[in-house]
Amino acid sequence: MVSGWAVSATHYIHNLDPVAFSVFGFDIRWYGIAYVLGFIAGYIILHQLAVRGKSVLKPHETSDFITYAALFGVMLGGRLGYMLLYDLNHFLSNPLIIFQLRSGGMASHGAIAGLMIFTGVYAYRKKLNWPGLGDSLVVVAPLGIAFGRIANFVNGELWGKPCPPDYKLGVRFPTELAASDLPATLRASLPTEADTMDKILYLARDDSALLQQLGELVHPRYPSQLFQAALEGFLLFAILITIRLIFKKIPYGLLTALFFLLYAGFRIFGEVYREPDRNGDGSLRHQFAMDLSAGQFYSLFMGVAGLCFLWYALTRGRKA
Repeated sequence: MVSGWAVSATHYIHNLDPVAFSVFGFDIRWYGIAYVLGFIAGYIILHQLAVRGKSVLKPHETSDFITYAALFGVMLGGRLGYMLLYDLNHFLSNPLIIFQLRSGGMASHGAIAGLMIFTGVYAYRKKLNWPGLGDSLVVVAPLGIAFGRIANFVNGELWGKPCPPDYKLGVRFPTELAASDLPATLRASLPTEADTMDKILYLARDDSALLQQLGELVHPRYPSQLFQAALEGFLLFAILITIRLIFKKIPYGLLTALFFLLYAGFRIFGEVYREPDRNGDGSLRHQFAMDLSAGQFYSLFMGVAGLCFLWYALTRGRKA
């Protein structure tokens, strides 16, 4: 058996370790590695596009651009977006929590908005066409989204809705349990130091019987993190990079428009299988109008932005 996995009937029981390795007592997590891989992949592809003349950036400008985009667009935008969109009351009561990155909390919608603002400022300072600069960035952005979603799966977070019992790809996530949810008999069989769910899950990585018991306490769920990684990430990247490489001349803003429109569509569809987002206290977030989840609702605004960029591409992008 692979460490961190067990099979309950026809379903996997998830308990992968979110920590990849430790260096001098400091944990290096898969979530952080996912960001690093996204930035590295983004730099390599952006640089190659610049070398081939398919970017408004020059090859020597790509390293600075991707570095600043990572810091001010993704990290700051993603963190601030999470605070404003998903944990506003907590943020208003203690604004300094925005710096507590190790506690988690990043929003893809916030990161995308942050990148829009950053590219606007960068384009203004460098006297570049803003939608044209965005066309380069949106080609690589889906890879970062894909790596992030895979890291969500490794962390056992943002899980999907309960799936039918006969659904073969269903995954059981013991991470949805709290220590108080465990039966008294199971709690009594655990060491006294295993007083939190994190510690219990740690023990279960080397105890298949314990992992089996935990898995039987939860319903199988859709692996929505992997669905979203495939749609919002790899499929969207494949579409945009293919258009970028095949067509020699396309209007500025067209790729940006396609990114916003397709991401919004993929996100809205993917969230059909995803458990609604939770409030800061762990309770399920109320649905928006028309029973839309928070992710679906915010994606509507991305669709509107995509239509605006499409209008620019069709009316002014070619001249620019």
